[in-house]
Amino acid sequence: MAAKSDGAPVSLRNEIPPECPSRSDPRPPQRRPDEQRYSLPDCCWTLCALLVFFSDGASDLWLAADYYLRRYYWCFALTLVFVIVPSVVVQVLSFRWFAYDFSETVESGTAAAAVVAASGAEESDFSTKDSGERGAGCTAGAGVLPGPGTAGGARRCCRILMWLFQAIIHIFQLAQVWRYVHALYLGVQSRWHGDPERRHYYWRMMFESADISMLRLLESFLKSAPQLVLQLSIMIQAKQVLPLQ
Repeated sequence: MAAKSDGAPVSLRNEIPPECPSRSDPRPPQRRPDEQRYSLPDCCWTLCALLVFFSDGASDLWLAADYYLRRYYWCFALTLVFVIVPSVVVQVLSFRWFAYDFSETVESGTAAAAVVAASGAEESDFSTKDSGERGAGCTAGAGVLPGPGTAGGARRCCRILMWLFQAIIHIFQLAQVWRYVHALYLGVQSRWHGDPERRHYYWRMMFESADISMLRLLESFLKSAPQLVLQLSIMIQAKQVLPLQ
């Protein structure tokens, strides 16, 4: 320390130089201003990734159609196989992740509602003072919890619609597009809300981006690498290079 607690003077040898602050410095660490903030470049990168995704799929299908028009049926079949099979695998994995995340969210929400209901019951049993304020709090909590009739039926209907919507999205091979759009939505929401909600939306966007990256990595091994080897083999065998190749 730079000074003793009894106020006695300290020699210059024991003083800490100004460039080496003490470990008990009460000043909080400086926070970077751009930490955990969704910025405009992040949005632009997501839009560019969407453009690359559509251009990649469109170029593969265009090349397969060109093979079919040239009557290269084997090349057409193999090119189409390396487009459809990896896409189906990615959609199945994405739907499996959605089912896990959605069921976990529903279970956690149900557990939270049960905890709130139990805490409200305990308060009503053991409260002897401030009965008016506690009763108002229990009434508000009961208003939030879904009842056995209309609220529970509406929530069940919303879950069914969500399952149906996600099933349609994955059947049409648009899981990655939906995840990109959802990541954009979460990022924009993190910019519009305050600090508690901002962190919540930001970290949800980060997890969604991690899922997208894993799906794209899997697609690169299942689709892009075999497609590259196939097209190089066709070029070597045919001894010509087509513009679409």
